Formats: sequence, structure tokens, C-alpha cells
Amino acid sequence: MPIGIIDEEAVEANEDYPYLPLDTETEELLAENISQRIQVANEIKTLDGVKKMLDGTIHEIVNDHLYEKETPETLKGGYMVDGEEGEEVQIQIRNAYRAKKSSIKQKKGQQPRETNKDILALAEIFELDKNEDGTFPFPAGTFVYKDTIKVDPSKVHPDMFEDFVKDVRALGQKYKQGRLNPVSELTELEATIPFHLERLKLSKAINLKLHQLFQNIAIKLTNEEEK
Repeated sequence: MPIGIIDEEAVEANEDYPYLPLDTETEELLAENISQRIQVANEIKTLDGVKKMLDGTIHEIVNDHLYEKETPETLKGGYMVDGEEGEEVQIQIRNAYRAKKSSIKQKKGQQPRETNKDILALAEIFELDKNEDGTFPFPAGTFVYKDTIKVDPSKVHPDMFEDFVKDVRALGQKYKQGRLNPVSELTELEATIPFHLERLKLSKAINLKLHQLFQNIAIKLTNEEEK
């Protein structure tokens, strides 16, 4: 059945959704707007798909330039390019490496293992074998694991943090119910501060794989406002 076509028998059989009682003129106006709305929604979906394909090609061209020509010393914050009709567009090069939440799990009798697909893909890019605790030894200056437990420094002096965290973890294990631990602890894998530039020292093949996980290019039209 085409989108937007209503099965009258099915609707009439559903007492929760009776037909909207309208006069003929209003009913025709509503029907016209509903059909147009469905048509526009479908066009938007189609155009979004086309836009993603166009963005993919633009990203590929810009990334080819970055990983063949640029170095940490020459990399700019962005570039200006023109469209066929003279449209000015900014290609912005950003430090856009969103932290990946680590999810290390352990089955009885087995070593801990990472289950986050993005982190596993990242480890594969760098050809890494996992550590005994399930983490990966990412090269210096690339990615690091960050553990987060929120502690109020006005109540626990920073010099006491290490012992305090150990005590909190132990307390959490004491009151753990099955897999539920009352202590909230978050481990994330995040890029180091200089990695945005240092990645240009890596091979083009590695960089092209990395940008599939961490796209660092934004396209901004500079002629969107009417002059």
C-alpha cells in the first residue's frame, strides 16, 4: 500500500481512531496538505541520502590532500573553495575525536575483553594485541584510557584521592548485587591533545581508516544568508 493511503475498513474497525468529522471543503484541504506533507518528507529523505553521498566525496578529496600534502607544521584550520556557481564554502578541519566508552567484560575462566566495536576497530587499525586487563596499548601520543569517578575535592583532599578511590571500589564490590555495582565508574578511550596534528605523521592508509571513525571535516556554506 502506498505511503499515506488509508485502509478505510481497517480504520473504521478501530474505535480508537475514528475518522475526523469535517465538512467537505475542510476535509479536502486537510487531505491536500497531508499528501503534500508526505511528499515533502519523502523528498527530504531522498535529498539527505544524496547529501551524504556528496559529503563523502568531498571528505575523500580533502582527506587525500591532508594525508598527502600537509604536515603538523603546515596544517590550517580550514580552507576556502568555490562551487560551480561561484558559491563560497569553508572546509573546516576540526579536532573532532569523540571519546569512546570502553566496555570490558569478562566471562568466567576467561580473560577480560573489550566489546566496544569502535575501540576494537581502532585497535585493529594500529594492529594491537590486548593487554591482560582487556585494554589496548595504544601508541604514545594517540589514544589513552581515562577512568572517571567523581570526587568532591572540598571533602576529600587530593592527596587522599588514590586511597579514597581504592576504598570506594572495594565498598562497591562489597555491596555488589549480581552484576549491579552501586559505585559508578566510567572508562573511556580518548584522543590525546596533540593527536589532531600528530596523526599526519602516520601513513595515509591508517589516516583514511581513522577518519571513518573520527571524521574531522565540516562543510560550512558562507552564502546561506541572503545579501
